[in-house]
Amino acid sequence: MLVLILVLKTGVTGLFNLSQSMPPPIPDYNTIRQITRSVSLIQRHYYDPQRINPLKMLQSGLMALSQQIPELIVKFSDENDKIEIKVGNTIQMIPLEKANRLYDILKPTAQIFTFVAKIYQGEIEPDKREYAFINGMLEKLDPHSNFLAPEIFKEFKTQTEGEYGGIGIVVGIKEDDLTVIAPIEDTPSMKLGIKAEDKILEIDHIPTINMPLSEAVEKLRGKVGSLVTLTLKRKDKDPWEVTITREKIIIQSVKSKMVIKDKKRIAILRVRSFQEDTFEDMAKALETMGIFDGVILDLRDNPGGLLDQSLEMADLFLKQGDLLYTVGADPAKQEVTKATPGNEFGNQPVVVLVNQGSASASEIVAGALKNNDRALVIGAQTFGKGSVQSLFSLANGAAIKITIAQYLTPGHISIQAVGITPDIRIVPTRIMKNQPFDLWDDENYGEKNLDEHLENSKFLVQEKPSFQYRYLDTTNPDQDQKESEYTATINEAKDYVLSVALNLMTRSHLGTRNDLLEKAIPWLTSENKNQDKQITRALNEQKIDWSEPPSETTKPIQLKFVTTSEVIDKATNIPLGKLIGGTEAIWKLKITNQSGADLYRVIGVVKSENPIINQKEFVFGYLSNGETREAVVNIKTPDDFSDFDEPTQIEIHTANAPNTYQITKPMMFVEKNKAHLGYSYTLIDDGTLGSKGNGNGLPEKGETLVLNLHVFNQGQENAQDVLANIKNSEGTEIIIKEGRALIGKLEGDQEKQAHLSFVIPSNSSKDEIKIDLGIMDKKSKAGLVDSLTLPLGGVKTIKIDPPFGDKQLPPVVQIKERILSSDQKFLKLTGQAIDEKALEDVMIFVGGKKVYYQAAPHEQTNKILSFTTDIPLDAGSNFISIQARDERKLIGHKFLSVMGPKDSK
Repeated sequence: MLVLILVLKTGVTGLFNLSQSMPPPIPDYNTIRQITRSVSLIQRHYYDPQRINPLKMLQSGLMALSQQIPELIVKFSDENDKIEIKVGNTIQMIPLEKANRLYDILKPTAQIFTFVAKIYQGEIEPDKREYAFINGMLEKLDPHSNFLAPEIFKEFKTQTEGEYGGIGIVVGIKEDDLTVIAPIEDTPSMKLGIKAEDKILEIDHIPTINMPLSEAVEKLRGKVGSLVTLTLKRKDKDPWEVTITREKIIIQSVKSKMVIKDKKRIAILRVRSFQEDTFEDMAKALETMGIFDGVILDLRDNPGGLLDQSLEMADLFLKQGDLLYTVGADPAKQEVTKATPGNEFGNQPVVVLVNQGSASASEIVAGALKNNDRALVIGAQTFGKGSVQSLFSLANGAAIKITIAQYLTPGHISIQAVGITPDIRIVPTRIMKNQPFDLWDDENYGEKNLDEHLENSKFLVQEKPSFQYRYLDTTNPDQDQKESEYTATINEAKDYVLSVALNLMTRSHLGTRNDLLEKAIPWLTSENKNQDKQITRALNEQKIDWSEPPSETTKPIQLKFVTTSEVIDKATNIPLGKLIGGTEAIWKLKITNQSGADLYRVIGVVKSENPIINQKEFVFGYLSNGETREAVVNIKTPDDFSDFDEPTQIEIHTANAPNTYQITKPMMFVEKNKAHLGYSYTLIDDGTLGSKGNGNGLPEKGETLVLNLHVFNQGQENAQDVLANIKNSEGTEIIIKEGRALIGKLEGDQEKQAHLSFVIPSNSSKDEIKIDLGIMDKKSKAGLVDSLTLPLGGVKTIKIDPPFGDKQLPPVVQIKERILSSDQKFLKLTGQAIDEKALEDVMIFVGGKKVYYQAAPHEQTNKILSFTTDIPLDAGSNFISIQARDERKLIGHKFLSVMGPKDSK
């Protein structure tokens, strides 16, 4: 039986509460217009009809809908012949016939949406309900078929079209402030001297405090020729205003540079994405640079884009050959795209740079040039997205993206979930004081890690690099990369992989991959030895002997160690049996070599589902027979980390033994107790604290009001760094003056005051204002989010929500027994939610999926709501979130992580 939502029922026998169910409603297809169009588009255009599973897509769509609507409960019968829908206390049974085609789910979907539209009284609008269902439905196709909400689709079109009206800056939120990440070259912002790290305090005199990034971007953009005024703040400079005329901003996807190396002119082209004008930009750049002896195409961190642009780019460097094969569900039916004869750049040597961030269109270019023996590919394994998507518009500016084909590179080679294997693989190694080691190859994250990813085993070819080595990377891993991404500065002196490409480019005169590779091997062999010496020297400075094993062959070594492990508190040096959130610790691993031979380059690599310790490296180096050595790794547990308990694997590798020795050590992480933050408030308009008004303490048009906030901690655990902020709710027109207040440390049972301020415009058209209030401990993430509703007009009414001076405190969730692991497929979870006023409901999510819902009886005030249910567990980590809402929709959370059985099937 597939159970999407488990519901606590009392006094009812059997799966369904038939006694309260109404006859199936007449389906109103007007409630699912966008779903109907989406289903039609999928049925007609999706590349592989065999992957369309109507029942699973219906279940996933309804699951996503239930995520949007807390009061909605969905449950399928054992035979999948009926669905129970419950909204609040009203139950509806929907008959479900066997769905052979996706069209067959439309009737039950329309019946469900008709029922929800009639019964549901919440805030989720009809469009948003359809969006949620469509998005959930598409998740069961593949990772790249998905829904684009209107605002996302609008931004997507801006990125692919490559131009818009604006001022030419990239912005982001840094340290809670709207900040210039980078000005774009040859745009108004750069001409007026705006710099990276400038803070934007106001846009057209509207403060940006707590303004969502999407809203700020929308305000910065506008009609070409229109004006926008910014108030800026720079370090060690007073705020100043600048008025800027918006221009057509062309997003340059190609950056170029000519480098002369050993008397050879090498053209470097950095391509950050494939948009409508990418090929044209590249052709212009090559023409501008004039005569050159070779080309380096830098496609690193290029996520792809428009297919036609990538094909034109590859075609420019090929006189003949196949560029791409496009295949559907039937491999026998293929469309081939061939190179156009007579291209002028068909002779010069070409090198393509790729990495794990190179995907889709980037992989098409790299694969076409590599497999036609045209270019040498250098870098790391690419992402592995070997599918083609097409966009289809829906109503209200939304869209869906559907996979319409898979592609094969020349030679009929699929890169789906595998990627392009570079000819020369270059791996960075970082060895820095007080930084984690990075000597072992981490598992590449790519297409293969995505849920529902496509497979194409028929055309997979397992390739290995022709040459690979490690180099010592001395760049700062914490350096902000966004500025270089958008300014696209090419600096071969600070870019090791690019410098390698330049060195190899000077060694070949022929425009073939094989010639480049043949000429490169001697230099690469020498450089490999040089880099190995640098890595060895850097480790020696940290008292680690990284000597190479002797070249003469010895008898096979069977690894054997005696190991001990200990975790100690970094501050007190006291051994820890478990790590509590917020702890900084040192994990010591001591090993004794009992292998009967000396071992070289010994390293222990942690394999764990816990992201805090996964891939951590214990570096021992040389270990003579019988010798004992200790290595350590530092662990910093975030304050908001939840429970995690698993037997952690450590794989020990050596340079002179091919096998791996595996040990298991227990590691327990326990959630830190958190503060319980609440608040009360009043309004000030009597002229004090910067307020302006008539002094009656009520909001009126034209007034400047101070939100007099009392923040308290009703828990026993201290809150270390409390922040309060306010922002406009959607559709509200207030101007926020002081939108953020740092309250700081708040001990148990302590209360502090904070003041925030805002202006209600005299010409406001609203009868009431809504303000979003957030209070959070930045360390532990404990806190709350609330919405204040304030009617205008100077009359104190019951519509003031919450009332002035009324304490607001989110519910507390308690569980009876904390269980960190289980070998069973279900976990019995018992607990209760507690609220000082009245509870609304309790929900439980596992891995983001709602598996339990219980509403409080409305005929009485419920300060305690108990729950008991069996939670399904998958193999490995199960992240469980228990949420309790009070009558004002304040939410209390409890997070758990439970290791499930080894095999949950």
